[in-house]
Amino acid sequence: MPAIPIIMVAVAVAGTAASMAAQQAASKQAARTATNVANYNAAVDINNAKQTQIDSQTNIDRQRAQNDIYLSRQRSAIAASGVLEAGSPLDLMADTASLMEQGIQDEQRDTSMKMEGDYSAAAAGVVQGQASSDAYKIQGQASLFSGVGQLGQEGMGAYNSGAFGKVAGK
Repeated sequence: MPAIPIIMVAVAVAGTAASMAAQQAASKQAARTATNVANYNAAVDINNAKQTQIDSQTNIDRQRAQNDIYLSRQRSAIAASGVLEAGSPLDLMADTASLMEQGIQDEQRDTSMKMEGDYSAAAAGVVQGQASSDAYKIQGQASLFSGVGQLGQEGMGAYNSGAFGKVAGK
């Protein structure tokens, strides 16, 4: 039995096995990376939602304080004019307060919508990351099956060429 064909077969088998191992490792790393990126992006989206809520509450508190000052000045101006706070002046103050609160409610609604969008993006990103991770894992498993098939072909080719000795029936 010649040594050269056996050495060639051994090198081919070793190369295929090394390639399979490298592809499997790369697929696992890609899967981990996809999961880590998705989790990081989700954390960013969640933090953005929380910061939006904090910023909004700060703006609302500031606006309410400014509204209180404005309404106080309005009451003072009405009182200084000698008009009683009844009838038209009372209606004016109620309308002013209502419009001011409506603006605050609009900001709260807009903030809630933005936060829901950020939380939804976080959840969707995690799902997408998991899907990518799963795809990389499947790709790694497929490369193993492909490598096993290739090893079988190399072995059969070597056997048929007589690398392991005389082929039966030849």
